[in-house]
Amino acid sequence: MSDVVPKRKWTMDDLFKVRHLSDAQVSPDGRRVAFTVRYTHKEDGAGPKSHVWMTDLEAGETAQFTSGPRSDSFPRWSPDSETLLFLSDQDEEGRQALYTIPADGGEASRLVETKGPVSAAQWSPDGGWIAFLMTDPETEEEKKRKEDKDDAIEFERKPKYQRVWVVEASGSEPACVTTGNVQVWELAWFPDGQRLALVCSGHPYEWSWYESYVATVPASGGEVLCVHRGPKTVALPAPSPDGSGIAFVSGTWSDRGVVNGDVFVVPSEGGEPVCLTAGYLGSFSWLSWNDERELLAVGLEDGEAALFTLGTGSPPHRLWSAEAAIADRGWPRASRTTDGSTIAVVREDHAAPQDVWTATVSGAVEWRRRTELQPELAEFVRGEPETLRWRAPDGTPVQGILLAPALRREGERLPMVTIVHGGPTGLVPHSFITSYAWAPLLVSNGFAVLMPNFRGSVGWGTAFSEANLGGMGGGDLEDVLSGVDAAVERGIADPERLGVGGWSYGGFMTAWIITRTDRFRAAVMGAGISNWRSFHGVTNIPTWDARYYQEDPYRQGGRYDHFSAVYHADEVSTPLLILHGENDPCVPVGQAYEYFRALEERGKQVRLVVYPREGHGVAEKAHVADLGRRVLDWYVRHLGCGPREAEGPDQSSP
Repeated sequence: MSDVVPKRKWTMDDLFKVRHLSDAQVSPDGRRVAFTVRYTHKEDGAGPKSHVWMTDLEAGETAQFTSGPRSDSFPRWSPDSETLLFLSDQDEEGRQALYTIPADGGEASRLVETKGPVSAAQWSPDGGWIAFLMTDPETEEEKKRKEDKDDAIEFERKPKYQRVWVVEASGSEPACVTTGNVQVWELAWFPDGQRLALVCSGHPYEWSWYESYVATVPASGGEVLCVHRGPKTVALPAPSPDGSGIAFVSGTWSDRGVVNGDVFVVPSEGGEPVCLTAGYLGSFSWLSWNDERELLAVGLEDGEAALFTLGTGSPPHRLWSAEAAIADRGWPRASRTTDGSTIAVVREDHAAPQDVWTATVSGAVEWRRRTELQPELAEFVRGEPETLRWRAPDGTPVQGILLAPALRREGERLPMVTIVHGGPTGLVPHSFITSYAWAPLLVSNGFAVLMPNFRGSVGWGTAFSEANLGGMGGGDLEDVLSGVDAAVERGIADPERLGVGGWSYGGFMTAWIITRTDRFRAAVMGAGISNWRSFHGVTNIPTWDARYYQEDPYRQGGRYDHFSAVYHADEVSTPLLILHGENDPCVPVGQAYEYFRALEERGKQVRLVVYPREGHGVAEKAHVADLGRRVLDWYVRHLGCGPREAEGPDQSSP
């Protein structure tokens, strides 16, 4: 039993106040770190607010640096460390544009008038130019037709490509670098500033990202040269110091934005890539060249945050690892000084929330925390974390994070909710607050929470992250159920008071699990898939499910039918709460309606709540509060409530 008595229980109001840090960018001279601070909810109809903050590493001072009315993000330093470039929608809500601001402070100014939305930008190595990604704008004819309501949509017949543009850093008329049917997702300058390395695909739709390839293009414009196209998705192109090769990360992934995988190097003129990490039981997600032969990498090993050096002819060398989470949790990232001696990251662990940290990487790795933005979060109940390990029925080793209320009485069995993470390319990291706000709410109210890293999760090598290909809902389901068994065997979970839930892929797994077993007394399905074939026809990522199931979606009686929970509704006995955003492009809301109707017509206990204006995640403040209340109430009602009085003063949710 812990000697520390938590002071407060989490409420939704408390969770709204938590700020999320990301994208720590150390200045090339190592004097400052710029980073983004944002809230996760929307208010007054506007998107989640975010601003660029700055910490002075010499003075030890941290302060908000930009003050746009909505979203300021993506800070990038000029090579001389004198100017900060960032993206902001301060002039038009939801439309990002390029702004610069002196490093010592002052007024931000718009760099150039852009006609389309901008999504990323990078300074040239000499600081004279900025390359950025901009989507083709509407034509005057298209604008007029929209104004006249003569705006019939020809689906996927009038594409708007995201292209590379360049502009002088001092401001000038921007020039388009890529033309034709080329969608550009990422860009990076070659060290000589004459070329750009790209991640491209043939169509400007989300599903096309899964078919991406590595390419180059002259910075002055010209032909896009494909240098590597393989069976897997690619990301993070990093040209070598001498320009002879391009390092990149490749894997089979479910979500753009979560790209842990293997590292390859391909000749910059094209050729056969060399894998630097083949068979290694770790995942890699950020790259920086030490010299022409060696890379520094950030990634995951055994679910822990880690730093590595990579080279040809030898396995990856781990420099550091810890039970911590770096950057955006599912996609650990860093930035580096010009001399290569220091990196900056956003880091957290079970005991400390997100802050900016730096580490020396020339010699022994030495970490220093550079900010302490939210010390008040130490007052709240987080539960006592335990890294739980078990084996699935087929012998596969599996790991998960188990949270139990800190003052659990000796021998006491608790109601336990198993939260299944999304993706499935993702993981539950060693973080202060998990990506599910449900967890702190549940632990605060006496529940244990199990969050398994089932096969398909990143952090244990490519073989493990791809182990559910051809069978989503098969081996990974067994991983989850055997984890529940392990928590029961540990004496923590009450086998008569078990719940399950999750969002996105976790929503699918929830819908599917309750058709396979009746051991759960309550379930919450968030933005989940219930019918794989109808999902394939309406989602914006149909290439994903086809790649993962490795089958024709329209073959009758195959995997698409077998793993569709809607066809097994007769087997469900668990009370189910379904939550979904009305405008979800990834998992359209029809998936919720289909499962609800199948269960309702069979007399099952089911409730469906649809949130207007919401996409794949729920963001409006009132909706987030409503969702949190419903989730907690559903589990309390069906599982009973744990030792609330032991956790501190009770504070009701709004």
